[in-house]
Amino acid sequence: MTTNRSFQFLPGATAAMLLGVAILAALGTWQLHRRAWKMALVEAVTARVDGVPADLATVMRAYLAGEDPEYTPVATRGRFEPSAEFHVFGTIGPRPGYFIFTRFIPAGRERASAPFFVNRGFVPQDQRAQMTAAPAGPTTVTGLFRKAERKPLFARWLTPPHQPDANIWYARDPALFQPPSQDNGTGDGSPVETDWYLDSLARSETPGTYPQGGNTRIEFNNRHLEYALTWYGLGLTLIGVWLAFSFRRQ
Repeated sequence: MTTNRSFQFLPGATAAMLLGVAILAALGTWQLHRRAWKMALVEAVTARVDGVPADLATVMRAYLAGEDPEYTPVATRGRFEPSAEFHVFGTIGPRPGYFIFTRFIPAGRERASAPFFVNRGFVPQDQRAQMTAAPAGPTTVTGLFRKAERKPLFARWLTPPHQPDANIWYARDPALFQPPSQDNGTGDGSPVETDWYLDSLARSETPGTYPQGGNTRIEFNNRHLEYALTWYGLGLTLIGVWLAFSFRRQ
């Protein structure tokens, strides 16, 4: 027995199919762009992190000129300001805790020596009260140059509200810790850098002593090609469903 089939054009189903395919194709293309960005990031990080630490003034000149020196090792000398310390919630593996951001005032008066924040390292949640204080007096800091964590709008909706009274924050963004109009501790009213910080590379010589530096993430998953193929495959599947629905038995 032969079953005849004929194509029936359905405007509503066709419009829905075209819209769905356009969205899925856009998502797939976005993932390909993300893949290219991730590959460039991995290449830059690999080339930079093991380099000789550069002078802060040199890196700042490049940054202010529009270059992107993120993950560049930087060395500078100055002093910590323990009264301006902020705890950002995070995890190392399965262990929850806090990254300790302390304001640092470099020696010198040039533009590159304005106060900034140093992420001194990670403290497990149950060790927060026992962590070691920032060194007093002149000290040298070596760390990786990092840009502030600016979360997209949808991620902000999912982020818990900051708890200033408990000194708990949920983004590595110095602008949240200290507005530019606030005194920076130098007494001269000069502005505070708020869109970058240093990730300390220092690791404690004593096991179990916190904060523990050297925890910058330098390995990144790159499954964007897999995600792109998934979105494109869903688009083709949607076309197949539309064709099957449009060819009706007579």
